[in-house]
Amino acid sequence: MRNFRQKSIWTLMVLLFCSFSATAGTIYVAEESARALNAYDEATGQFRGTLISPTGPVNPIGIPYGMITTPDGHLFVADAGGHEVFVFKGNQLIQTIGIPQSDLTIDPQGVALGPDGNLVITNFNGNIISLSFANGYDSAYTNALLYSSVPAARAGVLFGPDGSLYISTSPNGSAIYKVPPGGGTAVNFAHSYLPYPFGNSRGLAWLPDGTLLVADAGWEGTGLIYKVNVSDGSMTPFITNLGGADYIAVLPADGEILVAEFSANKVSKYNFQGEFLENFLTGLSQPGVLAYSEQDFNGAPEPSTWLLLLVPVGMLLLRRSRKNWLMPQPAAALWPVLLAVRPRRKHKPEGNCLPL
Repeated sequence: MRNFRQKSIWTLMVLLFCSFSATAGTIYVAEESARALNAYDEATGQFRGTLISPTGPVNPIGIPYGMITTPDGHLFVADAGGHEVFVFKGNQLIQTIGIPQSDLTIDPQGVALGPDGNLVITNFNGNIISLSFANGYDSAYTNALLYSSVPAARAGVLFGPDGSLYISTSPNGSAIYKVPPGGGTAVNFAHSYLPYPFGNSRGLAWLPDGTLLVADAGWEGTGLIYKVNVSDGSMTPFITNLGGADYIAVLPADGEILVAEFSANKVSKYNFQGEFLENFLTGLSQPGVLAYSEQDFNGAPEPSTWLLLLVPVGMLLLRRSRKNWLMPQPAAALWPVLLAVRPRRKHKPEGNCLPL
């Protein structure tokens, strides 16, 4: 009986370790008609909590819009309609960055983090400013500079592997502007030239092979996603017949693309070949910008970190004598292998930004 109990404890330890050491991240969805920012489990789509809504815990002046996350769990959210950017760590509001109207004359739309760690913010008028933080993102910014300007920028803004900044513009056709590293004059990098009802570019995202994706929301419930060739700016339809394609999140380790279908009130899932997989989230309130974080919604470390702490505890439970540890011999031999090959997710690009 004792032997059976000890073996059962060991088996349970191994199963728990292997089952939970892979991290389930968080998908953030800005639901525009509800003026809310909600969080959902990356793997299951289960609702995790609300960060922003008119009834709290954080009440925006306008609507939560552009978002970007960092590997250490910071989440930046532009308050479109206000002159501020919220900074969260896990599910806690760390600070509210007030943007002087002289620097950003109309509501912020998109946010991105540059190679230098500066926060870049676009607004609907097309102004792009860069905020620097001498003491980290939990402190006030120390400087604000005009980075560039484009016509009517949306929340689609991200840096590329060469340090250039890419911005989607609307209403100006499906045009993508490119700003050289360090800022300067923006050039019209790519354009679909599609007639009505298309020509309403929104979200940008990178595929792991370096292909740039742009979501074209269209009008009256139409929408599609283009592939953009970064060498010449040519655009090719990739995913079509969407219920409004507002914004995109790419999950490289899963080989999946999440698409916010604004008019259909859902977030759908596709593979890297553009094939439909499932309706991942439904019954939403006009989903807009999406962001992904590898962190748990509560800011907790990876489950594998906690499970490692169970090892000495489990060994104590399995101890038969001071000189002998009872452990099934095949499992004992495999223990170093389990530590080495336990399932773990590769680090994914945070938010909409390709790692530099």
